[in-house]
Amino acid sequence: MNTKVLWFALFVLAAGISCWATSSSLILLIPSLFSSNPIVRLIMVWLLVIMIYVLASMSMKWVVDSITNDGTLNHPKAMLWGGMATLAVTWIIVSLPTNAHTFFYNLKIGDVITEDLSTTRSYCQQLADRSVVDSAYNTLRTEVLHEWELFENEVKGGHTGSGFGRYAEKHIAKITTMLGEEYPIPTPQNTNKATDLEITNFVNNYKQRYLFPQLEKVKSDKYKVDLKCAKEAQDDVERIVTMEDSIHQLIYANEISNESSEPVITQADGVLKLSYSHIKKSAKYVDFNGDDKKLYTKDNIETRTSRFLNPYSVMWDFFSGKIPITFSLWLLVSIVIDLAGFFFFYQWQKKNIPIFN
Repeated sequence: MNTKVLWFALFVLAAGISCWATSSSLILLIPSLFSSNPIVRLIMVWLLVIMIYVLASMSMKWVVDSITNDGTLNHPKAMLWGGMATLAVTWIIVSLPTNAHTFFYNLKIGDVITEDLSTTRSYCQQLADRSVVDSAYNTLRTEVLHEWELFENEVKGGHTGSGFGRYAEKHIAKITTMLGEEYPIPTPQNTNKATDLEITNFVNNYKQRYLFPQLEKVKSDKYKVDLKCAKEAQDDVERIVTMEDSIHQLIYANEISNESSEPVITQADGVLKLSYSHIKKSAKYVDFNGDDKKLYTKDNIETRTSRFLNPYSVMWDFFSGKIPITFSLWLLVSIVIDLAGFFFFYQWQKKNIPIFN
């Protein structure tokens, strides 16, 4: 076999793998790149990535030729710096991160979107159940119960002796003020002739009949997520459950990383973004795990899933220590594939043979 043909064939093989990985990542990053028509988009993206890869290969050759210059080059320094600049743009910025992203994405997207849906559903369920109470309620309850204790002490042996006198009445009025005029505690009748046992029983019954119910009503009305938001959250839960079923089916069929799954993942991410917005709006009624609050309350909503669709976000998270070290394996694989392609291109183009000769 002609040596030149062999190097060309090897270059095409390496370039094909790299261009596939780059095109897949770019489409995930910008789904409507060039066109909303999937066929037109695919053709245009492939033309772009082929051009980028060939230019990266040429720039690597320029760098090597300038370093190994035997005196035949007219401007070796210009070729060196021009080649390095072009290589930085075409390989370091475009090809390398997108390639590593595609390999890692195909391996992990099922885990990422499953976790994102599950975690978001749990937070939406908290809102739907109205299970989290604003911490300010605890302060109010403590203050109200303290005032009630003063009321009981006054009733059992205060300024006017035991019974519901005018001093005890002031404590009830203060509790009503603390709770709000729409949550009044009825003023008990003056019973300063009652026995201690009668007063104790009356106070306890009064507490169960009026104070605790009003506290619960205040908590429900003012210190829990409102009913409209709870209804929105319940709708979010139902949509997420539907998407979880679809995603699980794709995972079980081993199709989650296929191109055909792209619309389902995009739809799931849309459901997640809507849920994130509702969680952000009612964040104080959600009990977050770890650093999740920062994620769900960011100014610009970005789900775990949408962040994973972005090769540069994944690369940033890797260098920030937020992504497992296993990503470095795919980074290394990408480097090997690209360097192999550059080497095959160099061998094919040795002795300044024209590119398409």
